[in-house]
Amino acid sequence: MGSIIAPHVGREHTVEALGQTWTAGRFDLAVWDKFLSWARTQLPDPMDVAERSCLRLAAQERRLVEELAATRGDAEKAELRGRIADLQAAQTHVARIGLDKGSSYLAVSSPEVTSLLGSPRGNAKALALLLAKHHPDVTEDEASLIALDAGPEQMRDLWAAVHGKQPASPGKNGSAPAA
Repeated sequence: MGSIIAPHVGREHTVEALGQTWTAGRFDLAVWDKFLSWARTQLPDPMDVAERSCLRLAAQERRLVEELAATRGDAEKAELRGRIADLQAAQTHVARIGLDKGSSYLAVSSPEVTSLLGSPRGNAKALALLLAKHHPDVTEDEASLIALDAGPEQMRDLWAAVHGKQPASPGKNGSAPAA
């Protein structure tokens, strides 16, 4: 079974932005570790989310149980019992998901990490980490401005290069894709 973390060797890449040349390092394990450490501070604790959700579902269940106790008709009682059973099943399901997510390893390929990387803040954080090797004082705000000024084509090529993929366009950082 191959590694999903580093099936490649990324390379440094430069972009022109904000009137200067910026060099991004490889997206190596050290950068991933820093990004994942930061990601843990940004993502909600799955157990906390499950607990809050289960408490809300339990409150709804209690209201239905009280309503059931005051109900006289058999049809209404049957309907309430079905709704109560649905809420109990939902609580079990939510708790199971919370336990599964809470005990799983946050990995590079996790949907949560992918989502963060696709967000403006996550993108800026990743770029700042990549630039830090050559530009140790770069901030996330600066990284965001660099990405905006560099434009989509340069940034696509940068992300491809630091991940070890061939850039889409030829340039001084690498050769054109093979024909």
